Amino acid sequence: MRTLFVITLVAAAFATAYSSALPHQIETEAFIKSINEKATTWTARKNFEGWTPEQLKSLAGTIGISRNPNASIPIVFHDVQADGIPDSFDSRQIWSFCESINTVRNQGACGGCWAFAAVEVMSDRLCIFSAGAKKFTFAPEELISCCTNCGSGCSGGFLLEPFDYWQYNGIPSGGDQGSNYGCRPYTAESNGQTPQCNKRCVSGYSKSWNDDIRHGIAHFQVTSTVEQIQHEIVINGPVSAYMEVFEDFYSYGSGIYQHTSGNSVGGHAVKIVGWGSENNVPYWIVANSWGTGFGEGGFFRIIRGNNNVGIESYVVAGNPNTSE
Repeated sequence: MRTLFVITLVAAAFATAYSSALPHQIETEAFIKSINEKATTWTARKNFEGWTPEQLKSLAGTIGISRNPNASIPIVFHDVQADGIPDSFDSRQIWSFCESINTVRNQGACGGCWAFAAVEVMSDRLCIFSAGAKKFTFAPEELISCCTNCGSGCSGGFLLEPFDYWQYNGIPSGGDQGSNYGCRPYTAESNGQTPQCNKRCVSGYSKSWNDDIRHGIAHFQVTSTVEQIQHEIVINGPVSAYMEVFEDFYSYGSGIYQHTSGNSVGGHAVKIVGWGSENNVPYWIVANSWGTGFGEGGFFRIIRGNNNVGIESYVVAGNPNTSE
């Protein structure tokens, strides 16, 4: 299968309708019942019992694709052969030697979804591009605390800037809160406060920050068609995508999600890892960053092909430096 890569600089015309509304009916029995009465491809359940509306709002922390909507953003276009895309594809199975693809992380009460989706893609692609030789868990805390161009830390950020930061500044290792893994383990899950930026590793870590960081060599937006997104995933691995969060999404339990009920709450960043179909309903397979208790073990499926909640509009990724 021949692939043509064309990098074109275009003006990004993206300005998300970022909502300031707080969710008000999530977790009520009446709302969940109404969803299940309407939805034919998915079922709802309680996921966030005890959370405040402010905490739920923080989970949707992506405020745009780029800080500068007039900036030139590299766009990747693939020469896709009509018969070259499989009917189903799951990165978790294709690259099963990359445990990061199947790992669901937890942003907690910090609005850092934009950072989590990015570092998950970075971790996956470094493993994929090195054929499993380099397994490195990139630290979302580095982006949340130090990438000022990325946004406002736990108060929200942008989809593309983390990949720019990765390419030109580098990002160290760091696991989830309580993992004690890496140079900069996550600390903002429980308090939702933006950590202080510091260019050093936690006490006891074997490397310095400068010795630990890894870089990307390119970052780009993927052309916004189903086939282009699929081809990008097949040849390079998972991608980071924007979606709009509506109130019903918080109650996703299982099945193929499509917006059914409720108001818009805000923007969200997630990781698309593959696709398939069930009962003739096409879907994307997506990793969330709300812990394994959400959805299907932390993943969810969403209807594919009609740009439901904007999932196919703004997809970005980057390629790793495998020589470090």
